[in-house]
Amino acid sequence: LSGNLVTLPLREAREAFEREYLLTQINRFGGNISRTAHFVGMERSALHRKLKSLGVVTTSKSGTRVALLSDQQDEIPI
Repeated sequence: LSGNLVTLPLREAREAFEREYLLTQINRFGGNISRTAHFVGMERSALHRKLKSLGVVTTSKSGTRVALLSDQQDEIPI
């Protein structure tokens, strides 16, 4: 990811970093959005809005929480 960031315009690089950072933190906290929001210093509702703006959707499938990039069908377990 980091090698590609320098080739992107600032807005796209920031979005890519934020997406990767937030997915990593969500994974770190086992899919718990409230704990993730607290750690990253955001209100839970603001984190939900940010995830939506970055094209990340969280859902539960078969009891396992997953994050989906809205423009892709790939599931990312969290």
